[in-house]
Amino acid sequence: MEKEYSVKNKIFHTQDLCLRTNLRCAESCARMEIFMSAKDTMENKITEGVIWKQLLLFFFPILVGTFFQQLYNTVDAVIVGRFVGKEALSCVSGSSGQIINLVVGFFTGLSAGATVMISQHFGAKNEEQLHKALHTAYAFAITGGIIAGVIGVVMTRMVLKWMNTPENLLPDSTLYVRIYFAGLLFIFVYNMGAAILRAIGDSKRPLYFLIICCIVNIILDLVLVLGFKMGVLGVAVATLIAQGISAVLVSVALMYHTAGLKLIPREIRIHKSVLKNMLAIGLPTGIESSMYSISNVIVQAALNGFGVDTMAAWAAFGKIDSLFWMINSAFGIAATTFVGQNFGPQRNKGMSWHGTCNCDSSECDLNVGGKIFIWHIYHRCECSGNWS
Repeated sequence: MEKEYSVKNKIFHTQDLCLRTNLRCAESCARMEIFMSAKDTMENKITEGVIWKQLLLFFFPILVGTFFQQLYNTVDAVIVGRFVGKEALSCVSGSSGQIINLVVGFFTGLSAGATVMISQHFGAKNEEQLHKALHTAYAFAITGGIIAGVIGVVMTRMVLKWMNTPENLLPDSTLYVRIYFAGLLFIFVYNMGAAILRAIGDSKRPLYFLIICCIVNIILDLVLVLGFKMGVLGVAVATLIAQGISAVLVSVALMYHTAGLKLIPREIRIHKSVLKNMLAIGLPTGIESSMYSISNVIVQAALNGFGVDTMAAWAAFGKIDSLFWMINSAFGIAATTFVGQNFGPQRNKGMSWHGTCNCDSSECDLNVGGKIFIWHIYHRCECSGNWS
């Protein structure tokens, strides 16, 4: 009897093992079929065709998307500034805004590692490494969003006090930042998903998602702030909901509607070797991105001592200043994707052209910046009568 039971048990385990093996093989074949069909039906325009035309066609949707990203953040400040008051504006865009920019900017820099790796594997048509990079990037975004969110919620009030935030602004500033950090998971997931789509040459859908969420955010801001008189709380809740929608949209796109890529939720995990390479590329970029934010945090802490009026003025200036940086940011994203996809299949011509373009863009920045500076000095001296 015991032998019969042992034999049946072995047969059962053997059948179970075969079933699992067959399922894994079926999943691998399905992924391969998706990737192969994508190779047959999709023309990778970033690695084919006229270089400057394809780069510009890829660049402009990113630029418009970056504009909507800035609009997304500016709408909160405009609505509370006009309809609630300068104190609310200072709460949304003062110390709280600098803290948020520091954390989000650092992670955005980190995500550059995923962008580079995915663009290289996609350009080289390496399906296995592309699959690992996709799911590692998503696992990293989810893990980072949860950890950073919890730390942010706990330490918000302490950091705001370190930044000399006025006592009358502390409660609403703390409330806004804590709600924002509670939804940090959504922000990390969207930023990573959008970076992945851009890495494979799709800069249009992240733009569409941003437009949808920007409209939702504006409507909710007006309803909650003007209709329900919720003030800073209403703006924070509206932002949280809009960010959640953006994360869902980009995840659904990667799960069901992206040729050459398929996000499978149960396979989201960290592959150590892939994560190591991502961090090797992304960590320096993240630190570099955070340097600008750290300097703004220090400046904001100094300005907080001058009162609410100065804080509100600096917050308004910051929104205008961000419009300049969005152009450089958009071009950097486009260039990174372009080089990554051409590096994958070793298209040296494309990479050489990028080097020339990058130098030209730097020269253009210096040229335009110098002219603006001279124009500014000229008009100041002209007004004071000291121009000779």
